[in-house]
Amino acid sequence: MNSEIKSLRRLNEGQYSSIGRTVSLLTAIEYELFRTISAVAGVTEKETTKAARGTFDQRKTMLREKLTGSTRINSNSLNTLFSKLDVASELRSQFAHGLWAAEDGQLVCKFIKRHNRVDATNQIALQTIQMPSEKFELIHRNLEYILIELDVIQKQLGES
Repeated sequence: MNSEIKSLRRLNEGQYSSIGRTVSLLTAIEYELFRTISAVAGVTEKETTKAARGTFDQRKTMLREKLTGSTRINSNSLNTLFSKLDVASELRSQFAHGLWAAEDGQLVCKFIKRHNRVDATNQIALQTIQMPSEKFELIHRNLEYILIELDVIQKQLGES
């Protein structure tokens, strides 16, 4: 058995729980992106179907296109939300597609990044991130704030 696969056995229940909670929150955000798109007036059935079948990034882009220039939502709030969604998208890729292991008291994630947004080369790259377990609390709190912000936007759109 590959040594990287064997290292999975070194994860404790708390580490598994932290990874699982993060994935669960990211999935909830993806679902709420769909619901927020659906709440935008003038979204066609075709667009709703596209959003339902779309990836996290496709939903994020669609929502940005639908709300940019809207007088119903504060533009600074939108810009902040989309910056947070960009970070959430990167996290989602790491958490959903990464191989997690415990090394030297830290969690290490290795994943294959299909698109390199930094230099826009579209090169495939193996990336490794190290994360102390304590960082999960901050990640969870930030993801929970995104869910709250999407809920507020849905309510604002419903009042229009």
